Parts: sequence; C-alpha cells; structure tokens
Amino acid sequence: MNRGVHVLMGLDQHQTIVERMARKHIQQPVKTDPRSWRGDLGGEGRILPQEYVAQRLMSHEDAQYVIKNVAAYRYTEETRIARIYMEYAPHGDLHDLLKLHQQAQRRVTEPFLWVVFRALIESAFIMKYGSLDKKSKPKDWLEIVHRDLKPSNILLSTNDSGHFNMYPRPKLSDFGLSILTSEDDTCNPYLYVGASTQGYLAPEQKLFHDPVSTKYVDDDEMLYPCNIWAIGAVMYALMTLTTLDSSTPDRQLPYHVTTDPPTGREFELDLRSKVDAKWPGLPYSVELMHYVQRCLRFQVRDRYTADELLEICQIRFAKSRLLNDLFSGIPRDKPPRRVLHKPETQAYRLGLIYQPG
Repeated sequence: MNRGVHVLMGLDQHQTIVERMARKHIQQPVKTDPRSWRGDLGGEGRILPQEYVAQRLMSHEDAQYVIKNVAAYRYTEETRIARIYMEYAPHGDLHDLLKLHQQAQRRVTEPFLWVVFRALIESAFIMKYGSLDKKSKPKDWLEIVHRDLKPSNILLSTNDSGHFNMYPRPKLSDFGLSILTSEDDTCNPYLYVGASTQGYLAPEQKLFHDPVSTKYVDDDEMLYPCNIWAIGAVMYALMTLTTLDSSTPDRQLPYHVTTDPPTGREFELDLRSKVDAKWPGLPYSVELMHYVQRCLRFQVRDRYTADELLEICQIRFAKSRLLNDLFSGIPRDKPPRRVLHKPETQAYRLGLIYQPG
C-alpha cells in the first residue's frame, strides 16, 4: 500500500483472510485551516477532516466508481492524526496498469478506456450535483473539486457480479486535496491554487500573472471543470502511455508567453499527434479522441460540461453492443482482450473488515 495507508484484515477460525479494509493515516494541520477542516472553525461546534467529509459525501449508492467510507473516522488530538477507513481495492491502480503497458509496449484497449471514461464522468457528475439525478440534488450541496485526479488515485477494485467481468472496476480515491466550494466562495480560487500533482493541474489551478506589471491576468474559479480537465489528462496518459507527473516541466503543459492574443489552443496537450506518433494506424476511434481532447481545452468555456459528458457516455454505451453487453454482464463468444493488470494470487474471499475497536 501507499505510505500512510494500511490494510486491516479479518480472519476466520482457520486463519483464512475473509475480510479486508484500508486505513489511511492523515497528518492534519491546526483546526482553523479551512482547506483541511469543515465545520465550526475557531468555535466550539463540531469540525471534521475535509477529506473524510468529501469521501463520506461520495459514499452513497449512486457513486459506484468511488472508494467508499466504511467506518467513522478517528482523530488523536496529541498527534493531530486522523484515521479514515475505506473499502480495499486489491488490483492496484491505473498508474500500475500504465507502467505495465509501458514495459510491454502494448496499448490499453479501447473498451477498457471507455470503462474508465464513464467511471470518471459519473463520479464528476456526482461531485457537481450530489447524485446522478440532478432533480435529487441535496439542498445546500457544494461542488467537490478533487484537485488531485490522476492515475495513481484511481484504484482497481473487484467487480460486482455481472458488471464488466473482463475488467477490474476503476474507483476514484484520495480526496485529501479536495475542496467543497461554489461560485459564491470568496476563497476561490486564491486560497486553493497550486496544490496538486504537476502534470495533472487544470489551467485554473495555476494563477498567471503579467511579467511586467506582476498583476494576475486571470481569476477563473476552481469548480467542476477542473475535474473535467483532469479526466482528460488521465485519459491522455492512458492512451499515449505518458506519465505526465514525471515529465520535464516544459512537457507537462505547454504554457508560454506570447505577444499575440492567445486563443488557448497554444497551451493544450495535442492528443491526436501524440497518439499518431505512438501508435501508427489510428488504434483508437476518432470519436473517443475528440471527446478526450475537448476535456483538455484550456478555456473553461470550451470544455464539455458534466451533463454533456454523461449523456455522451450513456448514448455511446447504448449504441455499442460490445460495451452494452459488457456493462450488463452478458457473455460474448469473442470477449475483448484482457487489460493488463496484476491478478490476485492469494486465496481468500473479499469483504468488509470488522469495525475497528
């Protein structure tokens, strides 16, 4: 597991592992930091770790592609360490899968890319509306901006019966840098910029300034379009086998100063050119590449909305017999090639751990 994350196991009378969960240890700042705590900051009311709150909000039945909270958090005042208990994903993460494909020099298959795309889009839609049904949006819901959406934070979990049996289920995790915000948030964007993994920051996660006057030249708020851009970056990484966070700075995002009025396209990752150079012969559909490229638009207004992307995926899955059959768990005579991932080798059943004592 990653540093700060432990696996808790439950054993039966034969010492067989039958239950597991993950416990994450978080070093919290003082309880007045609004980026890390929610509640009555500075007062006497209850406050909760922001990461726990965000993950708890995303732990309802609609969010089937998110790692769920499975127990109440624990906090130790003396050490300022919070402990969050989550379901365990046994198949690693998309970063592991990406590295395996890099080593084998084999592309990630398109059906699995659609599975990942849909999983992230559904999660982004729920982070915006609180539900897959906009009409059921909870009162006073605040948008959740993940701010660290990248391959290593998308875990590969076991499948529910009948759901994409060929593939592990991608699930979004690690809400440690997430914010709960709205268009009326006076702290947005200035309090929230900068924190993330280089290579996966949406343009509005950085503040740009005039090199002469040193004044900021933009103030786009960090709202759900940040999640959309990051989804595009994850898909770009998988389709090109590029590890964006290990790229040299000038390759992470082609930001530069120009004397001509920019259109925004100068600053964008070019998916089609990268795919053509990596995989001659157009291995992916023009349709998928178009959707991903538009997620990566520099200007917020030029990206797809969460609503548009969810509709695109629903239509695409309905029209594709392959994707529809996979989604419904219908067996096929000629299933798609398996995605490369490390198989589970231990012999045990998976489940939830006993409540921590």
